[in-house]
Amino acid sequence: MSDIETLTASILSAFKTTAQKTQLRAVPFSADEIVRRALADTSHRHEFLETVDVNGVSVSAYGIPTLSKKLLVFTAADGKAYSGFAPIRKPAAPKAPKKAAQPAEPKAKPSMPVVTSEPKDIEADERTGIRTRTHDGAHKLYTYVPQGAAVGDRVVSGSLTTRIIELSDITNRGQIVHLVEDQDFGRIIAVMSALAREPKRHDEPLDSITRTDDKMYVEAAPGTFAAGDRFTSKSLREYVVTGVGEPFRNTYSEKWLQYAYVAKADAYDAMDDAAKAALPKNAVEADALRTEKAKVTAKEERRAATVLGGKALTGTPKQRAWAETIRKDTLGKVSKETADKLLFGEKFQSAMFWIDNRYDLQSGCVGRFL
Repeated sequence: MSDIETLTASILSAFKTTAQKTQLRAVPFSADEIVRRALADTSHRHEFLETVDVNGVSVSAYGIPTLSKKLLVFTAADGKAYSGFAPIRKPAAPKAPKKAAQPAEPKAKPSMPVVTSEPKDIEADERTGIRTRTHDGAHKLYTYVPQGAAVGDRVVSGSLTTRIIELSDITNRGQIVHLVEDQDFGRIIAVMSALAREPKRHDEPLDSITRTDDKMYVEAAPGTFAAGDRFTSKSLREYVVTGVGEPFRNTYSEKWLQYAYVAKADAYDAMDDAAKAALPKNAVEADALRTEKAKVTAKEERRAATVLGGKALTGTPKQRAWAETIRKDTLGKVSKETADKLLFGEKFQSAMFWIDNRYDLQSGCVGRFL
């Protein structure tokens, strides 16, 4: 590489550009003349930017804002003057500091329903009657009534009597109101009021706490409990309500009930916010948690069979978790020859086989299955 090629490469590097974007060439007059002509150019203003030393050669740069270029001028060691243009690099915009992740805004509590103490009887809109529409993701009964109606007022359409549960938009036909059947009004208002109120302590001890592998809950009339409520069991242990389920009608008693999911207060108070948020707040979350635990349990229990060369059982995560426990117990009570048959026989690959025959298998009575 010649001296001028080496110098050119160094200049390209110094001005952080490339040969494709910068053309340096020798000119038949001096560097001073190049500058004089540039400064005399009235169509494009040139302004001095800087002088950079590159391999002992002073390279002068003049900005040309209208062209977004800069003129480079220098005299090489061979005495020849060189010039060229390079793009003006826009300074990188300063990086905005990363914002710390903002904690999720807590959901605002719904407003407390204000129920009229003197309910009026109102006729449903003559043209519309009482219809169903989807509002806020739910199917709701609605009609139009004159302005001035209140929550709790009765709306009659034929033989159907309903109560206003929510006031909605005002239109040229009247005010839209959402309705529930008369017999459901008290229960729904109780649930809405519980969701809107602040947590409280219940004085009456409870002793009907149901415990499963993944949750504890109590049954109560809808609206009795809300998240954050506390109560004491008859054994004097304190509990915290972590969430409530949807009200449901008991099949046998026909009574409306609601599950309140609970945790032991001492354990709950020792948790951080993330652990508290992970507690099941309704039946769907509890079921999802149980399924996830079942997957882990099934994987752990399967290790006993895997060591002996067995395959994973077929079935749902819950079935596999239960069946793997049974299989593990059974394999520990039989000979190696019998264990091989139980591990590799086709009919033994289903989780339901182990569940349906668990009593015989876990007692070691496996002969009738071989």
